[in-house]
Amino acid sequence: GRVVYEYNSEEKLPAAGLTRLAALVSVCKGFDEGRLKPGDAVSVSEKAAGIGGTTAFLKAGEQMDAETMLLAAVMINAGDATHSLAAAGSESAAVQEINACMAGIGVETNFSEICGAGEKLSASELAKIGAALTASESYRKFGTKFYEKIEHNTGAGATELANPNKLVKQYSGCIGVGTGSSTEAGYCGVFAAKRGKTSLPNATKPYLGTSKKPT
Repeated sequence: GRVVYEYNSEEKLPAAGLTRLAALVSVCKGFDEGRLKPGDAVSVSEKAAGIGGTTAFLKAGEQMDAETMLLAAVMINAGDATHSLAAAGSESAAVQEINACMAGIGVETNFSEICGAGEKLSASELAKIGAALTASESYRKFGTKFYEKIEHNTGAGATELANPNKLVKQYSGCIGVGTGSSTEAGYCGVFAAKRGKTSLPNATKPYLGTSKKPT
């Protein structure tokens, strides 16, 4: 938990798809505590299927086992899988749980949607989210996977999952966490590495244009 280096770490900025990681903290907690089980059948709603950005190409009405959805949510930060898992009970309860999880790790936010579309997060908050994820046994099960396939029961072909965080494959000890990009946010990343007894979660935000320093 010790900060080694920081620059402008508390300013809340657009974070593209990294806002989904807050819901993933809640989802992984559900798995860790046994409220979500690997073999549970999870249904995909119209709203989940319609989430843009990185997706596992889940269709509305499709059912998939929870563990396969978690694989997609962890590996590629898939919005449809993350939303489906978080909303396995009810959407309103899921949002409350996400906000409670964030408060528990010191992230001051109040999401109104499961995947946090449009929410802003600081580099410090993203680092806390990354630390919470890499502490989760359920997250660590899939966090270092680089390429997998998932099968659908809808007759559609398999979906290939390629981890967009290339450091998982290229950097010794990298254990996650995620990347995101948008026109507003630029390129964003939350990265974590572990070597020996040392673990370092790190969150970065880009600069737009040439006159601003990176955060």
